[in-house]
Amino acid sequence: MSALDILARLIGPQRAVSVYIHGRRWGIPALLLTVFAGGWALFIGLSDPDRYRHLAYLTVPVVGTAPLTGTGSSGIFVDVALPDGTVLNLNTTEGPMIQSISDTACLQQREDTKTNAVTYRLRLPGSCARAQQ
Repeated sequence: MSALDILARLIGPQRAVSVYIHGRRWGIPALLLTVFAGGWALFIGLSDPDRYRHLAYLTVPVVGTAPLTGTGSSGIFVDVALPDGTVLNLNTTEGPMIQSISDTACLQQREDTKTNAVTYRLRLPGSCARAQQ
């Protein structure tokens, strides 16, 4: 028994054909849109915007750089020395960030509010310049 037969018994043969054609034409896009909207709502609902707390911007010396791939056009690894002497290996794929790294780099120091772990992210030099003003 097909879906058209079931619809014909429930709502009549004339309406069944219209509903069936409409469902075949718009059913899958409507289902995909509903699933996408539900997934997006779940993502937003479960996200935690206050998970990381900004601690400071640091201007640190660059120890070395290496390309992510053979060409270097997709991003770079950046080795930086923190004020306590620890060397971090960070990476970036952002073009403006890659071009701004020279002998120093700007880092954002953040703390995870759940685990109290300190993390570092590369930032554009303007962030460190504004923080020093």
